[in-house]
Amino acid sequence: MKIVFDLITTEFVIWVIAAIVLAIWTAYYLRKPLSFHDKHVFVTGGSGGIGKAIATEVIKEGGRVSLFARGQYGLEDAKNEIVLKTNCNPNSIQIFPGDVNDSLGTLTKIIDDSEKNHGPIFMLVNTAGYAVAGRFEDLSVDNFKAMMSVNFMGTVSVSKVVVPRMKNRGEGVVVLFGSQAGLTGIFGYTAYAATKFALRGFAEALSMEVKPYNISVTLACPPDTDTPGLIMENKTKPKETCLISDSSGVLPAQDVAKQTLEDAKMKRFLSTNGFEGKILTTVCCGMAPITSYFELAIQKGMKSKDLDKESRKYNLTKVSWKWNDNTICHSKMKV
Repeated sequence: MKIVFDLITTEFVIWVIAAIVLAIWTAYYLRKPLSFHDKHVFVTGGSGGIGKAIATEVIKEGGRVSLFARGQYGLEDAKNEIVLKTNCNPNSIQIFPGDVNDSLGTLTKIIDDSEKNHGPIFMLVNTAGYAVAGRFEDLSVDNFKAMMSVNFMGTVSVSKVVVPRMKNRGEGVVVLFGSQAGLTGIFGYTAYAATKFALRGFAEALSMEVKPYNISVTLACPPDTDTPGLIMENKTKPKETCLISDSSGVLPAQDVAKQTLEDAKMKRFLSTNGFEGKILTTVCCGMAPITSYFELAIQKGMKSKDLDKESRKYNLTKVSWKWNDNTICHSKMKV
């Protein structure tokens, strides 16, 4: 708590107030959210978890969805569940079994087939990914390669097919699923965090390249989310990682989906959930694209001279956890 109070300088408060005023003015008079009504949204990892939750929300708004994932049966179950929940026309949901690591030729054919019935892809949502936790010495090189292949290269491959089409049309939205572990390294995630940090760099560079073509990029950085993937991940977590995860709790996939779509509609670059997530994305913003006056003012306030002095004194993201009479320290670079 002492760190929090030390952060509240006069300059910081002024910038926060200015940010709130500008954000309200902008929200009401300038920025209009995008609509997914009658638009085609392509979701990787769409058979479960956050991907299925996002598809459900898009269908509720009157959009059309293509679900892409491994496993025909899982996709069929996801489609049936969404139809049952939303009472939508079953034809508004297409399913495509496949792997994000398939060849570009195979991925291109899948994208072509999806657009034949649903029209051009307006938004691409890359949720496919997984995590294996463990101490560095306990993880194999194959663990690193496999996670990088799915989490990073899988996202790159699908985006490689879709983004040029968006550029040709002059519109589109690309959503990449990072993680809070892609903002700050976490004990037990040497492999997983590396894949998510890679995604962040990719997202920042891609955002710069596609902005002139009326395409926005949103990088979602949710905390632990209640998904089948988390259940599998928890089986490999060291005790220290479990303690860290337990401190922030677990969010329902639907909450993450709603927040991500809200931020994508407003063309925000970083998307996260809750107060802790907002603080983390602000402190770890680096040179990330600024997409609102609120972000500009907050980041300016966070980087004021007084705050910078305090951050160097306290090392903002230094946290200690007690476990079995040992202190586990998780330290990051000073702001």
